[in-house]
Amino acid sequence: MFGKGYTISDTSKAKLNTLIFELEVENGNLYRGVSLTRTQGKFVDLLLAAKGVCTKEHLYDVLYTTRQNYKPDPKIFRSMLWFIRKQIEPLGIEIKTIFGKGYIMPAESKAKLRELIIS
Repeated sequence: MFGKGYTISDTSKAKLNTLIFELEVENGNLYRGVSLTRTQGKFVDLLLAAKGVCTKEHLYDVLYTTRQNYKPDPKIFRSMLWFIRKQIEPLGIEIKTIFGKGYIMPAESKAKLRELIIS
């Protein structure tokens, strides 16, 4: 189909998704029972590694490093946080909002999340 772009078969998509999943397991944290996009996973990883409060600015800088000075609409950020919380709260893991400062993951939640890392 000249000029129409490219397509990929469903079989090839499945193989590609399997390869991507395997690479993510090798190179990054994936959590058992949690389904997150790459950006959402980075967000959770940042909170897991943080020793204190993560400011919104810090999260923007790290999450969007490939796009300098890019800050998505705050609604997108809140929506991403809502989705992450929806995934992890049933597992007893919480992300707390520190009004006017940023976000923090309590130590108990970090411990639970570390138990879910697929290794």
